[in-house]
Amino acid sequence: MPILTPNADQLAAARTLLTAAQQNPRTACASLGTDPAGIKAELEGMSPTWTHTARVAVRGEDVVGVVVVDSDEETGRSFIHGPWTTDEKAWKQWARPLIDAAIEQTSPGIDDHEISADPANTRIAALAHTLGWHRSAVNVAYVIRSDRAWPLPDGAATSGVPRHATSADLPAIAKLHTAAFPGSYATARQLVEDDERVTLVLAHDTGPEILGYASAEVQADGAGYLDFIAIAPQSRGNGLSKVLLAAIGRMILTASDTGSLSLTVKAENAPAIALYESFGFTRDGVLVGYRSAPYHE
Repeated sequence: MPILTPNADQLAAARTLLTAAQQNPRTACASLGTDPAGIKAELEGMSPTWTHTARVAVRGEDVVGVVVVDSDEETGRSFIHGPWTTDEKAWKQWARPLIDAAIEQTSPGIDDHEISADPANTRIAALAHTLGWHRSAVNVAYVIRSDRAWPLPDGAATSGVPRHATSADLPAIAKLHTAAFPGSYATARQLVEDDERVTLVLAHDTGPEILGYASAEVQADGAGYLDFIAIAPQSRGNGLSKVLLAAIGRMILTASDTGSLSLTVKAENAPAIALYESFGFTRDGVLVGYRSAPYHE
């Protein structure tokens, strides 16, 4: 039987399947969490919603595999969630067809596809290898669940303070964003113009120069997420990352329904890890991405 667009009953079974699979790092994907209510909110918060992009594999009357995809025409990228299956037999039979079904429904301009998982999920790694996709560096997930011990910035050599980015800042942010995060999942325009996102810049009071920026959001499951933080090369070493993190972190922790803020950072980025741990972030997991286009690392 081919991969199916699920009916209502199959959607319910698919969500039960993937929620169970998310509880084990060996079968989970990194793009969704583990809390059932949070998973439900994240699925429903996708655009288009997951009910339009889910594809399932069935054995008899039972759903034995599922995949979901969302995509962004502005960046030309898709993000594949899953695939998840009930057992090894279903994985061997349906994992590749599910990936193909996810890709086939994306728009013609979407030609860069990505999945991510804990390194313990060796099935995803093997599938990506079969697809000929590129492996990212290992990233570490960090989380903080309270701002009570949030340190105040000190010793920053700047006369400016963080402020909300405006359209006038877009060219400067775009230059810095492209240099710091080439091939990213979000464009500078999205950072500045998306209403659901908070983007701060740090600039001198006396001029238009952008010293750095940070961008974060409250996700559909109510958790905060720090997407990007970058300092202009000529301004590094002055504690500006701490200034930006202190400002945007408090804003997102206050807005977050779960009172939490998460982020990911490359495992070899010792200075960034030291910064986050100084704020009280604790390690929450590891993940690796697999992408059809090469990573810019």
